Amino acid sequence: MAQQKKRIHYAWFVLIAIIIMMGFLRGGVNSGMGLFLSPISQDLGFGIGSLSIMYSVSALVGAVWNPIAGKLLQKYSIRMITGISVCVHALCFAAMGLMHQLWGWYSFVGLMALGAAFTTQLVGPVLINKWFKEKNGTAMGIMMAAVGLFGAILQPTTAAVISKFGWSAGYICLGLVSFVVVLPVVLLLIRDNPEDKGLKAYGAEEAEKKQEASGRQAVDPSMIPGITSSRALKTPAFYCVFLFMFFICGIASFASHVPTLAVDSQFTTQVGGNGMSFWMIGTFVGSLLFGMLADKLGAKKSALLAMCFGFVAVLILIFFRQHLAGYYGALVFYGFLASTMGTLGPLIVSSIFGYKDFGTIFGFMVTAINVASMVLVPVYGFVYDATKTYQYVLYMILGFLVACVLCLLIAFKNGEKLKSEF
Repeated sequence: MAQQKKRIHYAWFVLIAIIIMMGFLRGGVNSGMGLFLSPISQDLGFGIGSLSIMYSVSALVGAVWNPIAGKLLQKYSIRMITGISVCVHALCFAAMGLMHQLWGWYSFVGLMALGAAFTTQLVGPVLINKWFKEKNGTAMGIMMAAVGLFGAILQPTTAAVISKFGWSAGYICLGLVSFVVVLPVVLLLIRDNPEDKGLKAYGAEEAEKKQEASGRQAVDPSMIPGITSSRALKTPAFYCVFLFMFFICGIASFASHVPTLAVDSQFTTQVGGNGMSFWMIGTFVGSLLFGMLADKLGAKKSALLAMCFGFVAVLILIFFRQHLAGYYGALVFYGFLASTMGTLGPLIVSSIFGYKDFGTIFGFMVTAINVASMVLVPVYGFVYDATKTYQYVLYMILGFLVACVLCLLIAFKNGEKLKSEF
């Protein structure tokens, strides 16, 4: 019995699989796509703008596909879907190394988005909610921190391959390495439910003991708390969370303009590159910090605290970004805020709507992320082109932060009324 208690719960092995999948496919493949734009443009003569349409294609496919993908996770084997999605995601990326026409990149990035919806957006949060009754916030934070850590290793490595062997080799190497590493790990370690291993979710037994000790009636484990997606769609909370995810993604998407912001602040492009490092430090620390805080304080208080960091970051950028310390410090705080999209976003959804139809409901919320990145990133660029300053963009982001706070407060207030339906 004592030996059994010391055994590591299988939930942590599932988390390892999620970390490796997210690290390679989100931190390496998806985050590294920008590394290829300039080499392809120089080699084949395509404009950066024409190549950048890939991002819009990916976001558009994701916006349509994510709600459907969420429903598929509720109906079919997560392990099977994840295995297929890894193949689609990694191999489509590798195939881009064979392309020499724009339509080829547009086609493969569209197909890649079908797999990426599962591998980089939905599967991680869904499995964590199934396997972790306790410390699910910490698990979510570890997952997102790993994305940044893997990215910090894989992106410079990929850049070195591109520099030495060309962009085609970069695509093929990163795609095939991701495929060879991730697929076996996913198939070996991922299981749909704790019951598949004859277990209860991590922390479930302790929660049941506390319930018995307090004299409350234990909840039937077969009854998953929460409301259906059709019911969620009829609530104000759903649309408030949807808007929150839209605005928080719009705020986080400003990362693509950080190098140009340095030039706008009278710094060099090298300072802009260093700024992204400070941003990633903030994202890494913020993912772990807010994941653990969510377990202690809950998703609502943790998210509101993150908004406070966001206000500090944006106000520093508005008034003090011409000072190097202010510029770097603001980006660390901004990274704290940006980390909440992946860490606290799923926890906010499960806190308000429960777990019964989490995959489908969260799929809708990921659509908000796709729409925001598709719309707001170019809007920031157009505003900068028109005004020759990021000052007005920062005012927009300040307004988005206010909207995030209001959406959160309304969503959680309305969500309290839904608890009686769980």
